[in-house]
Amino acid sequence: MGFDINYIIGHVDEELICPICTDVLETPVQSLHCEHAFCRVCIEKWMLLKKQCPVDRSELLPSHLAPASRLMRNMLGRLQIRCPFSENDCPLILSLDDYRAHVLICQFNPKAIVECKNCLMKVPKDELPDHNCIIELRKIVQDQATEIAVLKHSQGDHEIRFGYKIRDLEFLQYYLAALRSTSPFLRNVGNQL
Repeated sequence: MGFDINYIIGHVDEELICPICTDVLETPVQSLHCEHAFCRVCIEKWMLLKKQCPVDRSELLPSHLAPASRLMRNMLGRLQIRCPFSENDCPLILSLDDYRAHVLICQFNPKAIVECKNCLMKVPKDELPDHNCIIELRKIVQDQATEIAVLKHSQGDHEIRFGYKIRDLEFLQYYLAALRSTSPFLRNVGNQL
């Protein structure tokens, strides 16, 4: 999955566009045989279905892929891209290398995780106006109550099994004591245990 071509500033050479997703190459790899370039993720998904180049249909195996040439990487490095949240007033223009990291932390990202000032829960920014602390906290309490009930049930099962093991051990001790009292040879074995 490449960089959305609609956010790229300026002209993009055709060689920098992935023939699978039709966006600008991201983490590009090239076929060693036909030299076609693809986004790494795109070609890996493609090769799960077909073992041929999507452009010229020549044989293409994972061992035929190599990182893109330095020239291609340099051309991609010169491209600039607008933040996808420019519609939300983010003014930044970034290099492709900085793009993914910025998207995660962009303050204009409506899905950015923020903390509710009332309950301190972390919620997406666009859901904050509809966030109801009481309902959310009630869900957490219910989930924890369910988890406690499951743990108590599991604890009960373990206690029953533990009781059986204690009973078996007591029976074994009783049996060993009876054997020791009847056989002088087993008295010495019992003392060693």
